[in-house]
Amino acid sequence: MNQAESNLMQPLRVVANKARKVSENVLLAYFAEKSKKKFTKLVPYLKKLSVGNHPKKSKVLTREKVNHFIKEEDNETYLMVKVVLILDISGAAVRN
Repeated sequence: MNQAESNLMQPLRVVANKARKVSENVLLAYFAEKSKKKFTKLVPYLKKLSVGNHPKKSKVLTREKVNHFIKEEDNETYLMVKVVLILDISGAAVRN
């Protein structure tokens, strides 16, 4: 473990030493304590990583393509996909 990793682990050791065992509550306390500090280096680093990243636009199926898929494609191969598609479309219609 290098010096930087050791410095990062120090607060967790302090929390763990005060607790009898490391549990979900101990980890939550650790992360709550860490979240109080500002991450001044993290935000610029993430912005630097995202330069040049262009998210892909999702393709949208048209009604004609969905109908063609349901009616024309082989049921032996695509039956489960067709069932999920129909249930998804009917669920989306109910929510609207």
